[in-house]
Amino acid sequence: KRIAQRDWGERDSLSLQNDLANIVMANFQETQDGTITPRFERSNHLKVVEAFWNHHPSSLFSSIKCPVLNMPARLNDDETSRQTLRKNLIAQAEKDIDKFKTVWLEHSIHDVPLQRPILVASTISSHLKEGFFN
Repeated sequence: KRIAQRDWGERDSLSLQNDLANIVMANFQETQDGTITPRFERSNHLKVVEAFWNHHPSSLFSSIKCPVLNMPARLNDDETSRQTLRKNLIAQAEKDIDKFKTVWLEHSIHDVPLQRPILVASTISSHLKEGFFN
C-alpha cells in the first residue's frame, strides 16, 4: 500500500498511538474483487473541486463578524508562489476581519490534525483560555 509509506513528518505522541494509514483508508472501500474505490464518488469530488476553483473567499472576509483563529500548516520556509499567495490572503483577512489571528503550525503537513493533534488542540485551548473568542 502506497499510504503505508507516506511521510507524515514529525508526529506527536498522540498521533504515534494511531495507525494513520487506517484513518486515511476509511475514505475508501474495498470491493469484493479487491478493487479500492473512494467512498466519495468522483463526480461529487469534481463538483467540490469546481466550487473551490470558482469560490473567492476573500470577497466574504468583510462579512465575518466572529473571531477567526487561522492555523495554517507550514512544512518549511521555502518562499514558493503558493506561500506568497497564502501570505497575501492572510494579509487581506487581517485587514478585512475585525478579530483575526494567524498561528503558523510550523514543520507541519496539510493533515496537521492527524500529524500533530496535540499542537492543534493546545493552540485552540490556549486561545480559549486567553479569551480570544470572547
